[in-house]
Amino acid sequence: MDLLGQLEGTWHIVATTFPMWLSGKRTSPTFTYARRGDALEDDVAFQSGGRTKHIRGIDTPTGPTSFEWRGNGLLKVLSSRWQVTHLADDRSCAIITFDKTLFTPAGVDVISRSAAPDDAMWRAIDEELARQGNAGVQRLTPNAVREPS
Repeated sequence: MDLLGQLEGTWHIVATTFPMWLSGKRTSPTFTYARRGDALEDDVAFQSGGRTKHIRGIDTPTGPTSFEWRGNGLLKVLSSRWQVTHLADDRSCAIITFDKTLFTPAGVDVISRSAAPDDAMWRAIDEELARQGNAGVQRLTPNAVREPS
């Protein structure tokens, strides 16, 4: 499986446990991955104060489905470990988990090619989250947080 190739492109964070996305101060978060040799360039974009902001880094594989992110520029001293715990057969959504760092808690992100997954996709996501034992994942709308239905 060519996971790097399957992750390329833009993903919308549609559900999460990550406080940065749940505070309401940063909205419409996306990950955009571009293959760079045996790694992925990573551009996290979000809206804040009416402007689009970015956090950029490189994701280097550490296993078949796991990665280490390292920031670019001033963020080069920061790193985090994450892994893909589920990728839909049609590659329309994925679940990623990330380890605790000095600055962030461990958590879960649900990412989707669509900013607004349909009901069928939400059912599949909810089933997979339950199967994995991931409680507390909150759904995001483009500009707000809402509890799962």
